Amino acid sequence: MSLIKDLLNKLLHDNGNTATGIVNKAEPKVQDFKQLNCPEPRFKLGNGFYFEFDEVSNGMGGYCKINVYLLKIDDPTFKRCIVDEMGMIENFPGVVDGEWKKELEFPLGRKTQFRFWIYEYKDGKASVEWALQPDGRYFEDEDGFGGEQYTEITLWSYIDTNGFFTEPFKHR
Repeated sequence: MSLIKDLLNKLLHDNGNTATGIVNKAEPKVQDFKQLNCPEPRFKLGNGFYFEFDEVSNGMGGYCKINVYLLKIDDPTFKRCIVDEMGMIENFPGVVDGEWKKELEFPLGRKTQFRFWIYEYKDGKASVEWALQPDGRYFEDEDGFGGEQYTEITLWSYIDTNGFFTEPFKHR
């Protein structure tokens, strides 16, 4: 059962994009709630920070993250909203235009309709991954029908230890 859970977690939180050559080997780690002094498991980011979120249906057969908060382990008064209850990125830093926009099939907004993840802090910054558009296989049914000719588009930014974006989202 644990092996199946680990495989599903890896599939749901895939942090490598071999199509574009982007591979992030730091996998998200679920920490035991006793280590974080929290009522349930959270995702630890290092430097005394963790984040929590809710997932809801995105209406396209998958899930999206809402209510994403950055919190400090030793300071219960610190709670910074990164994504609100509607799935909108707070304090949106904008995007750096590029060739990727030509492949975009969905309207560009600040909503987290697909993958959204915060990685561990390094040098005071945490990478933020935001998938604007999944590849077309995302829409296939169990028999392989219904797929689209979409190219996966993922943008990246950083947040500081105050929970603020330090630069616009950009394609790597």
